[in-house]
This record gives sequence, C-alpha cells and structure tokens, in this order.
Amino acid sequence: MTREYLPGNCYTCKKCLFCFTLEACKCDKNIKPVRVGKPQRGQQIYSRVFTPNEELQAANQFLFSANEKFQYNSNFNVSFSFTFCSACNSKFQRLKGNDKLAKRKNAYTKKKKELIEGKEKKLEKFTAKMSSKSVDGEDAIMSSKSSDFVDDGDEDDISEYSEVEDYGIDKIKLQIIIEKKGKKTSTSKTITINPVEYINVIEGINNAVQKALKNRSIKPSDYSLSYKVVNARGPSSALEDKLDFNEFIDDYKKIIAVDKKMSVIVVIGDDSVNEETKSKRLKISNKSDFSASDEERIPSSSKKKKKSRATQENDLSKEEQSRAETIAALCEKYKCDVHKTPCFIQENRHLQLNPARLQLWAREIINKNATYDVPPTFPTFSAALGTLVSKNNDVQIPTTGSTAPVNPIVIQMPQYPYSHSQPNAFIHPTSSPTTIHELPSITEFLFSLDQKYNCNNVYSKFENAFLEEEITVNAIKDLTDEQMVKLGIVKIGWQKNIRQAAQRY
Repeated sequence: MTREYLPGNCYTCKKCLFCFTLEACKCDKNIKPVRVGKPQRGQQIYSRVFTPNEELQAANQFLFSANEKFQYNSNFNVSFSFTFCSACNSKFQRLKGNDKLAKRKNAYTKKKKELIEGKEKKLEKFTAKMSSKSVDGEDAIMSSKSSDFVDDGDEDDISEYSEVEDYGIDKIKLQIIIEKKGKKTSTSKTITINPVEYINVIEGINNAVQKALKNRSIKPSDYSLSYKVVNARGPSSALEDKLDFNEFIDDYKKIIAVDKKMSVIVVIGDDSVNEETKSKRLKISNKSDFSASDEERIPSSSKKKKKSRATQENDLSKEEQSRAETIAALCEKYKCDVHKTPCFIQENRHLQLNPARLQLWAREIINKNATYDVPPTFPTFSAALGTLVSKNNDVQIPTTGSTAPVNPIVIQMPQYPYSHSQPNAFIHPTSSPTTIHELPSITEFLFSLDQKYNCNNVYSKFENAFLEEEITVNAIKDLTDEQMVKLGIVKIGWQKNIRQAAQRY
C-alpha cells in the first residue's frame, strides 16, 4: 500500500517533527514544520532537497531504504524536498562524508596505479636498451638505475583516508584569527563547518583564509595552525595533524559545554605574499616613473575625464554570479500584476519579495535547503506577513498591523490677499509628509546589515537574543549601551551600525 510522504514527519524514521514522538499522534503533518531559534536538545529540524547524484551511493541508499520501508513511492529521478530530525540528519551527513571520502580514495588509487604503470614501462625500455651490454655491466647499471624508479608516492600512505569518525557533534563554530608573521595586526572571521571531519575542517579553514586575504593560491602548507579559548591567556595548542585534531575536538566539546568559544590562530609566513599583489604594486611603481615632462607633452585636448565604470559580470565571483542568476529567476517566476515587487502568492496573500527576502531565498536554494517552488522555513516567509488581495485585485488591510505612525491628511488652501474665513476660524499648520518605511522583521533587518557590510553572520547571530526579548526594529534606537551588551552586542562598531540602520524606522 502506497503512503504519501508528509513533511511533518522525518523522512527516514517517521518521527513527528511537532511533538518529536515515534508513536501515533494528532499533529497535522501536512504542514511543514518551522525551525525555532533555541530548540530543546534533539528537537531541531533540517529541511533538505534531494538531487539525483550517482556518486553519493551510501547517502542515497539511506533514502532508498526509507522509501521502501515506509512505501512513500518517491520519484528519485527528480529533485524533491524532505525533512530530517537531528539524529537522522547526523547519520545522513556522515554517509555523505563517507561517499566523498571513497571518491577521493578511488581517485588517489587510480592516480597511483597509473604512476606505477608508467614507471614500469620506463624500466622495460631501459632494460631493453641495456641488453646488448655485458652481464656484469648490466647488473651494475641495473642495480644503480633501478633505485631511480622507486615509487616516490610510497610516502603517501593510503591509510590517511581512514573512515569518517563520529565525533558526536554535527557542526563546529570557530573564530578564525589570521596573523602575519612579525606583524601585530590581525584579521578575525567567524565560520561554521559541517560536517565535522578532519579534511573538511582543514578545507573550511583554508577557504576562510583565502577569502579574508583575497588570495586563492594560499594552501595549508603556507601557514601554521593552533587553537585556544577566545580571550584566554597563555600559549595555544598546535593543530598540525589528525592526532592534534582529535584532541582539538575533545577540547572543543569541553569549551562549548561551559558556554565559551574556540578560536583558531592562523600565522602566515612572509613567503605567502600574494604574487598578484606584487605584480599590481610593480605596475603602479612603473606608472609612477612617468616623468612630468612626458605628461606635459600630451596636449590638453587629448586628456579626457576618467568615467566611473559600472560593475561588469566579470567582476563578480562565481558565487555572486550564481546568486544573481538565482535572484533573477525568482523575480521572473514570481512577477506580480498588483505590486511592483515580485510576490510569493499563497491563498490570495501576497508576500512581497523585498531584497532581503530574495537574498535569503537565493542563499538557501544554493545551499540545497529550499527550491524555487518551496521557500525557506524562516519566520520572515510566513504567509501571515502577506497582504490579502481579493479576486478583483483590491488590496485589503494586511494581517499584521504596521507600527509606523499614520500621518494626517492635510489640505493646504491657496493664499489670497484677503481672508474668506471667519475671524474665529482655526487653520491647522501644514507639514511636509515624512517618508514611511515598511517595518521589517528582525531576521530581515540583521540579514540586510550582513549584506551591507559584507559580513558572514556577524549581525544575524543576534537574532535569537532580539526575539527572546521581543524587541522590534523600531525599538532598537531606544536601547541603551547596557541593554546592547546584554543582547551580546559588545563591540562599539556593531552598536553604532545597528542604531544607525534603525533610525529610519
């Protein structure tokens, strides 16, 4: 008997994602559950999108078995969305890690086999060439030459591709501190890495270093790694190999248990200076060698003002181009005949897709947590925030009241040299209308700050603190410094940027 999969259940264990029980319950599982800010232990949900991929055999088999067990009759030839509980999501991530590790092992074994075969052919050619010489001379030469064909890749022990270990945590959050050798200045960046596996963590740290220094050629061999608790005194512990990583995970668990943060210190040597930066400096110095006399030879008529160039497609990174294409596709798909902005329409409710919502939706599509048809599960995409529109395209009052003040309608009469009004008539003074901005949610407001200042989750991490204290955007400008610190906003720059952005509401 075929049973349709309901989004309120975990796909692989069929646990209810509302009451988190495996037994029969009365919860409406046709409704997709929404992630909460601070869930209880083991009660977080994870929205996932299946994409056909033959390389992820173990992870796919995990889904195939659940489909056969519960008789969902899912079509695995096309993409579809489903939901995991925290336990099943952890198992699924480990299986994906094993699949990727197996792929790297196969590539490594194939490359090593090709290298050995190539050296054997060289050895055969060398043997045939020396066959005309005497036996004694041949033996002496062969003994000396054969050492040249020792496999240099034997040092790379395939045992380094060990099975993915279960460290008991789904993800780690680190503060990366980048320092240059011999300089006191440093750069800091907070990242989250998932799944927790040695190679994946090292690659995540290296990507963060490359983005911070804007240098894609930097490798882990160009710097040294160490770690310690944020704001802790004393020396840091080395993070050089797999054994150090195991100790690092044990220390990380102890640190987060006492509500502290872990930092990873990256010390870059002088040899890792960006070659591209060197070439740019060389070009600038060559241009500065232009003498003043050469500049005077150029007639004034040939000098033109340098115009500012608009941003071209080639100036964007691959990630920015992908996000821009996704946003363009969303705008085209949800074009609205009633509003100027695109709208996500559900039951005659128009949820206007402002830039913050479009950026958030595009990011979740790229991360495989949403589709073009199914928006993310963030509260800002709730249908209750939309505007109710009748069939005659008459816009009705939105379900959530705006906190912005309503300006009175003032009609200004033309002035005449004589008065037509009675002596006791009272004339209201006119006032210029002020600009009213639509009040965004805390999620949209903090996400827009991350986009404006090009930060990675610097301001969005305070979302839970604002929601817990029930603080709206228009109340932020009245917060004191002590209240800001209580919310976790300890840096002066963060406080000023948040207050400045909230002044418009």
